[in-house]
Formats: sequence, C-alpha cells, structure tokens
Amino acid sequence: MAMSVLNKAIYIKASYYSYLYPQVYDRSCPKAKEIVKSIVAKAVAREARMAASLLRLHFHDCFVKAVAREARMAASLLRLHFHDCFVKLTKKHMGCDASLLLDSSGTLISEKLSNTNRNSARGFEVIDEIKSALEKECPQTVSCADILALAARDSTVLAGGPIWEVPLGRRDSRDASLSGSNNNIPAPNNTFNTILTKFKLKGLDLVDFVALSGGHTIGNARCTSFRQRLYNQSGNNLPDYTLDQSYAAQLRTRCPQSGGDQNLFFLDFVLPTKFDNNYFKNLLASKGLLNSDQVLVTKNPASLELVKLYAENNEIFFEHFAKSIVKMGNISPLTGYKGEIRKNCRFGGITAQCKENQFLDHSLNHFEFAVTQSQGRKPFRFINVIDESDKFLQIVASVWRAQVHGYAMYQVWQKLNMYKELLKQVVQGDIGDKLVSIQCSLSIQQDVALMEIEDTMLQLNKWLAIQEKILKQKSKAYWITTGGGNNRCFFSTV
Repeated sequence: MAMSVLNKAIYIKASYYSYLYPQVYDRSCPKAKEIVKSIVAKAVAREARMAASLLRLHFHDCFVKAVAREARMAASLLRLHFHDCFVKLTKKHMGCDASLLLDSSGTLISEKLSNTNRNSARGFEVIDEIKSALEKECPQTVSCADILALAARDSTVLAGGPIWEVPLGRRDSRDASLSGSNNNIPAPNNTFNTILTKFKLKGLDLVDFVALSGGHTIGNARCTSFRQRLYNQSGNNLPDYTLDQSYAAQLRTRCPQSGGDQNLFFLDFVLPTKFDNNYFKNLLASKGLLNSDQVLVTKNPASLELVKLYAENNEIFFEHFAKSIVKMGNISPLTGYKGEIRKNCRFGGITAQCKENQFLDHSLNHFEFAVTQSQGRKPFRFINVIDESDKFLQIVASVWRAQVHGYAMYQVWQKLNMYKELLKQVVQGDIGDKLVSIQCSLSIQQDVALMEIEDTMLQLNKWLAIQEKILKQKSKAYWITTGGGNNRCFFSTV
C-alpha cells in the first residue's frame, strides 16, 4: 500500500510540471506497455546484465524475461535510461529524449562515442526490437524516449527491484550532443562534489544522488573504470586507502597494471543480478568497486547517513529509488510539438510542417521539410499554388508515407519527384475546371458589360490575367536566402 501511495504522488507531480502522465498511450497504443514488458523480459532472460544496461541508458540520456542465464542484460537495460537523461544543459539540448540512441550520420556525431558510453553502453538491440514491434502495432506513436523509461522500469522489476508508474509523453530529439555526454554524465573517477554538482544542475539533490547510485546493485564495470584505485589513486603509486585491501588484492588478479582493460567485474559481488541494498552494505565494508561509489561514505556525512539508512532498510531504498528515477525521467522532456516520434530509434526522421503564406499575396500551401543535422535543422520548403484541390493533401500524405532509401535529403528529392508526377494529373484537372469557371464568368460579364462597361473591362482584364497565368504556369526551382543561421531554403513552385 505504501508503494501505491508513493507512485500516485510521483505521478501527480510529474504530470503537473511536465505534461507527462502514465495513460498517454491508453487509446493510441493500448498494448504499448505490454509489448515493452514482454520484449524486456525475453532480453533479460537471455542476459541478466541487460537490465542494468537499459537503466544506464535512460540515466545517460536524461543527464545530456526472468533474470536467469547471463548476469549482464538486466544491468544493460537499466543503464540505458540513466545515460539517456544526463546529457544536456542548454535550451537546445534537453534531457530524457533518446538522443543517446542516435547513430552517427552525416555531421551528427553519436553520443555512443563519448567517454562514458564508448565500449560500455549496450542494450541498443533490445530497444530496436521493442521499437520494431511497436511500429507494427501503432506506427509512429510511442517515442524512443518513452521506450527507454519503460524498459528501465521493467528491467528493474525483473531484477527484483521496486515498481513505479512511468509518466509518459516524451518526444525524441533530432540531434545528439557528444560534448554534453562527455561533460555532464558522472564518470567513475569524478569527485564527490563534481558528481553532486552534475546532479544539482539537473534539478536533482543529494537524496537522488545516493538513491540512484543504488542502481549499481546490478551490472558490471570494466577494469579501466577503477584501475587507478588499485595502483595509483593519488599519483603516488599507492592504492586507494579507502578500498578494503583484501578486496583490492582480489581485484588485481584480473585487473593488472597493463592489459585486461575490458575484463568485467560485478559492481555488487554478493548478489550481482539481484536489485537490492547489498550495494550499500558493500560501501560500508569499504568494498565499493568504483571511486564514484566509495565517495558516498568517505566524503560527505549526509551521504554516509543515507548509505547507512539504505543498507539497513531495503524498503526505504526502494521507495527513494522509485521517486528519484521518476524525478530524473522528468528532466526537461520534449513534449507537445517539440522533437519528433522516430520510426527507427537509431535515426532521426525528416519532419514536414504546413506553414502560412509569407511570400506571395494569394492563397497557397507552404510545406517545410526539415532534416536532422548536428548543427541544427536545415529547412527544405515546398510551395504549391493549387491549394483549392481537395486531392492535394491526400497526394502529399501518400507520397510522404512512401518507403524510399538513401540519406535524408535524397529521400526528400525522391518523394518530390514522385509528387510531381501525381500532381500533373491534379493540375490538368484543376486547369480544366478553372477554364470552365472562367468561361462562365466571362459570359456573365458580357451581360453586365451592356450596363457597366468600365467596370466590366477591369473584371475582364483580371480574369484574362488569371487565365493566362494558369495556362503558362511551369515548374520553377530556385534558391533564396531568408536570413538566420540555417538560411538555405529550396523552393519549388508549381
């Protein structure tokens, strides 16, 4: 009952401040949560470490099924969520927006290449599998950022951890931030104050810092992440005095001074695949694997008291962890019309938006197509002057849904060529209809001319000009400069 009340309180706060709420997909994709849970369960059953990996991905993105066979998958899934959330600080670069999932493409450099993610962040193939299943069930409805948040929760539960309601409604970013990933995600060798500062910059506090560190109760770390503690912690060729020396000796057998960089070690050597409070008990015994773990008990009295509390009371740890991860998942999400819903979590899509006329003095449709770029969006604008046709939007929609291949702008070019051929039919039909309309108008004007010759001449000149314009219209393409940072716009007028 206590957990139920806690989850309700978290939901109310999250939905009020960021417009996220758990029921977002209840109508648009009612099976979404079930699909995510099922695929996560299968992945964690294959590899238990994946739970922590997915949680870590969610964490790292925001800061910028049975657990059985292999102690890796559960941790991987958990880690994804963390690494997704801790990347960004500027207005352009937000928080939990699945930027971590983007592969390098063109000038976009993936966050997967950052120091904290390279050769360690994993679980991407599980996210791909979930996204593929969701696209079949409800195309372009569930965001990759929400998939990360749900997968982190489900993998935690599968590892024996707490359950919480996940506020949903995030949208996906169109770009990534390698520098944000390098600078903002806490690193294993960071000092206590450095890590706490990174948390505070995200609106998180000391309790969140300690509780979320408890995610290291599952998962692994590589030798390179803690080698300095074993041999040269302070630059004096001496091991870290805060590390239990018998434990350090055991670690040295598989983590030599040179070589063995990729050798894996459990973050919690007692129950490495079970989500519990043993991590905090290890810290009190001076057996925290990473420097960023052990500083929780050696550098700050308040954090030490929290470690003691969690080590003594697993239920309080679970409650605080659930509350903190919801708070973290609420870091500056993209909502409403910001961002996009990707079809493929590894690549941003091309977006289309209908704009109001800003260029000509008569009615027209103005569509802006934008492609993902690491330095901002490059708009590709298309204008047509036959918005009277009821078939126009249908044609645009059908062509835009067509499957084409190649880099983003080449896809736009292919679709515009497809559109051009279909549009010819509409143009021909529209011109015929307009000629009939003009002929009727001319006939009427001839009758009126008997009484109002001057006014009739003005009207005739107007209609003749329109008729001439329609008959002589040809496709034109030209480049113009509109000002601003991204000012290369291609216009096609039919």
